[in-house]
Amino acid sequence: ARASRITGATACSAAEAPSTKSAEALFTAIAPGRGVLAVVTAADVTASKSVRNLATAQVIEVGQLNAYDVLVADDVVFTADAFDQFLTGNLVVAEAAEGE
Repeated sequence: ARASRITGATACSAAEAPSTKSAEALFTAIAPGRGVLAVVTAADVTASKSVRNLATAQVIEVGQLNAYDVLVADDVVFTADAFDQFLTGNLVVAEAAEGE
């Protein structure tokens, strides 16, 4: 991360359902940079949907994490499950749905 800030969060949204407002509030509080990279698990659809509409954030699955995205982001925010997968090396990559 360009600003040398790597942060963890239990989730990218405090809501049970996807909530862009909740994700934006979280990132405003813990990731003050303009470019936030949110690292989530393939199974965390709520976090992916919460973050994908934010202009200042990019969401990536932990299995797709790469050096370029980390280096160009101002802040990197891992969900707890994504960080556990990253550390243990048990990376699960979501299979593309038919027609994608």
